[in-house]
Amino acid sequence: MPTLQRRLQAVLKDGNLTIADLARWLDKPDPTVRGWINRGLKPCCPARDLEEILDALERLEWKIRKKDGFPVPRMSWGKRKSYIADHSGPHQGCCEVETEMIHSIALRPKQPRRGPV
Repeated sequence: MPTLQRRLQAVLKDGNLTIADLARWLDKPDPTVRGWINRGLKPCCPARDLEEILDALERLEWKIRKKDGFPVPRMSWGKRKSYIADHSGPHQGCCEVETEMIHSIALRPKQPRRGPV
């Protein structure tokens, strides 16, 4: 399975995204996302936050595969922010697509918990 760093690097390339675009998509600060991408740092956050990051990344990977708004077309820097915001909502696309995506996320095997319960 690819590391988080490799997955993020792949979506940057395949989605024609900047680190700032990806930070907006993940709703995380630019320096944090830059550290994950350039230095291979792992997210240091509670399990639920990590799950939200991974779900958002999976949704972006899915949109790139389906060419649903990605790769980002050539446009001015000023328009990129609103373009990413317009395409990042959890309810973009048709209902069938959303249901398929939700099922694929829900059917993903659960990771064993680490540490005390």
